[in-house]
Amino acid sequence: MTFSELTAYLFSKKEYEAVLNSIKEHKPRYLFVDTNLKDYRSDPWANLYTASFFSPERASRMGRYALLYKIFLEVENDYKKIDQTELISVYERKS
Repeated sequence: MTFSELTAYLFSKKEYEAVLNSIKEHKPRYLFVDTNLKDYRSDPWANLYTASFFSPERASRMGRYALLYKIFLEVENDYKKIDQTELISVYERKS
């Protein structure tokens, strides 16, 4: 797999489809997923960065995490969670 940190890559449907197709084609043994990915709608920076200057980046982050979550939902039935920490959950491909 050529993707190491997907939130820096996902900006449109084109990248979303490339990542999803790559996961489905290459069937990686492990997926490393943000433990709180399902809570992607929360904006941890909302109280810190209130100036309008920061709004585009925060909106972009929310959109990228929405695509990331959508990808995970597409493949999660092929994986089982085998470990979890506060930051990262590890999923292994089912046999």
